[in-house]
Amino acid sequence: MVKYFLLYFYLILIISSILGYGFLLAQFLNKNLLKYNLGYIGILGLLTLVILSYTTIFFTKHGYHHNLIVHAIGLISFAFFFYKLKLNKDYILLIILIFLLSSSLFILKNHDDFSYYHLTYSLGLTENKIQFGMGNMGHGPRHHSSVFYLNSLIFLPYIKFYLFHSIGLITLTFVNFICLGFILDKKEFKSQTKLFFL
Repeated sequence: MVKYFLLYFYLILIISSILGYGFLLAQFLNKNLLKYNLGYIGILGLLTLVILSYTTIFFTKHGYHHNLIVHAIGLISFAFFFYKLKLNKDYILLIILIFLLSSSLFILKNHDDFSYYHLTYSLGLTENKIQFGMGNMGHGPRHHSSVFYLNSLIFLPYIKFYLFHSIGLITLTFVNFICLGFILDKKEFKSQTKLFFL
């Protein structure tokens, strides 16, 4: 039972860190982006972390120390913007959405190729810097995906690799929060067609 609460706790910390990086990118690109829905900010945060992971893998492995530093920066950024923009209501709604959707972590099975090369590729990034020529070993290491690099960033103490398959859930949470924002805004909801939500 304690392990489940630990997974939820880490999932909320990771999503908050991703939002922190989204706020940083929004601040850097255009300050008007800070007014956007938290779902959009989360997508920006995922983009920032993909760029960060692609850059840092050339210099260091994505082990515990690296990832703790990355997420500490994200959480500090999130705390700063949380109090600056007064996001209490939106964040509570996002937490509720996380709890509603996070049951899928326990229900859904991993991708068919997860154990074949998704897990091994992501774990390889947590144990070593970038390695060239791995494609000669077999079919799996020839595949390249930003998801593997995002997975390697959520390799954290205590949960290790147990949330590697949560990147899809995190993305789904942000997209659903965007849709929820449209539904809760009555003016916006009336102007959208049913096809938009599909």
